[in-house]
Amino acid sequence: MTKGGKDYVAIARAYAASVLSGDISACAWVKKACSRQIADLDQKDFAYRYDEKKAAFGVSTTAHAISQVRTASRFQALSAEGNSLDGLNMHCAIVDELHAHRTRKVFDVLETAAGARPQPLLWLITTAGSDRSGICCEQRTYLTKILDGAVKDDTYFGVIYTIDDGDDWSNPAVWAKANPNYGVSVFPEDIARLCVKALKMPSAQNNFLTKRLSVWVNADSAFFSMTELAQCINRRLKAQDFLGESCWIGIDPASRRDIAPRMMLFRRGKHFYAFGRYFLPESEIEESKNSQYSGWEKEGWITATPGNITDFGYIEEDLSELASRYQVVEVATTPFRRHSLPLACWLKVSRWSRCGL
Repeated sequence: MTKGGKDYVAIARAYAASVLSGDISACAWVKKACSRQIADLDQKDFAYRYDEKKAAFGVSTTAHAISQVRTASRFQALSAEGNSLDGLNMHCAIVDELHAHRTRKVFDVLETAAGARPQPLLWLITTAGSDRSGICCEQRTYLTKILDGAVKDDTYFGVIYTIDDGDDWSNPAVWAKANPNYGVSVFPEDIARLCVKALKMPSAQNNFLTKRLSVWVNADSAFFSMTELAQCINRRLKAQDFLGESCWIGIDPASRRDIAPRMMLFRRGKHFYAFGRYFLPESEIEESKNSQYSGWEKEGWITATPGNITDFGYIEEDLSELASRYQVVEVATTPFRRHSLPLACWLKVSRWSRCGL
């Protein structure tokens, strides 16, 4: 939702929280400011453009902050480095483009910094992105659970403007769904121009989907459609539903920093069903820049193995268990890393494989 007006509203809200709280006339002023389209609005311009109100509220401005002596309030830009933000005591924080945050450090610091406030506000604004393991996608997933009624949390409010599953993203009729200011500050002609470019240049498609239609993708450049993949998920199905059936297994024996996945594939008629288990060393879960690993381990999505390298004994035990429960047709692994498997595990894989790996 680029140029959708979310920055304007967020800045006005932050300004009100910092120097105007509790004043009825100030609230009216902020409402007036929000209703106007002010070109190139930023923190400092917001105060400078309303000089007649600055004196009334005792507001002063510097290059990077707006402050009010009477209330000891300050509205300022903060560092993107979470390690330097400890000790904050904030009433309101605005986080712009959350999808661009590579770690969750800033979010976690801001969330805990409001603990001493009676009515704190953490305001997150963002378009979609490509990092599905990041803090932004985590927050979006939590919000969708609230909107779907699966989770009840009255302290969390959110709205998502995007196209619906199954919509043809190249159809102009659906563009307004992702752009509430469509035809006002978001011009149909501009979206149409970028859409034509995305249709002709696959490398530009994901940028169009994320920035203009708030559709999450799997990478900065499209390889396959995550939207279509997500539509294939059936959470009611379990691997136990296929006990005794023919099974094909694939292993990528990553040893240190990468996840070592073990995938199972079943076939029923024209349909294929895949189930996975994912192994990762404990040290990588604790030290990795991917802040989602620890949460995925607790939720059972990742199996942690002791030490700083993947313990392939876990995979060996896993393969033995699968062989006792399913008809393993063959096991495949990547030739580049097949020698990473221990001998006992490798013998099992070789015995089951029909293609010699």
